Amino acid sequence: MEKSIFDVITEYAINESVNTTLLSKEEYKQIQNKIDSLTGELDKFILPKELKVFIDRLISSYIENGALYGRLTYQQGFRDCATLLGEMGLIKNGREINFKE
Repeated sequence: MEKSIFDVITEYAINESVNTTLLSKEEYKQIQNKIDSLTGELDKFILPKELKVFIDRLISSYIENGALYGRLTYQQGFRDCATLLGEMGLIKNGREINFKE
């Protein structure tokens, strides 16, 4: 399936621009450190393999959900910006911009 230009812009922005910005933020680094610490603590527990697999799948689902949320909110912000620029007369037909989803 061929990607729309909107999807390509979103992927680039999230994978390059947003990630670069996040990595420079102290709050993001603190959260990452907390995740690393908690992961280390979880590894110390002696858990049945089935439970470890279940926990991994649960965490992966949360990550997938967060990634989707981030992508969709970025795209909605892009749409809102285009609409605003159209209403300000800075671009033509801002309200009629239709992005493929």
